[in-house]
Amino acid sequence: MLKAVIFDMDGVLVNTEPVYYKVTKEILNENGHDIDYKEYEKYIGMTNEFTWELLKQKYSINIDTNELIENMMILKDVIIKRDGYELIENIENLLKI
Repeated sequence: MLKAVIFDMDGVLVNTEPVYYKVTKEILNENGHDIDYKEYEKYIGMTNEFTWELLKQKYSINIDTNELIENMMILKDVIIKRDGYELIENIENLLKI
């Protein structure tokens, strides 16, 4: 019997920000740039498209935004398989209820 439905909007069950930071950092590194977490925090909550438009402008990157996002999604899967991901604190206990 179904007791509840959880709508997982990014960050409800899994803390995705560390993964997205690693992805962004790695793509920028591949293009000769670096970003620390304090700088990255400015982009949290923005769409991928808007974030990459801003980053492209800031770092003078001449790669198509859609290509950057495609690379980002591929790299995200690689990083999750390699490093895993962090559950939101106490979420396992909540799900057992």
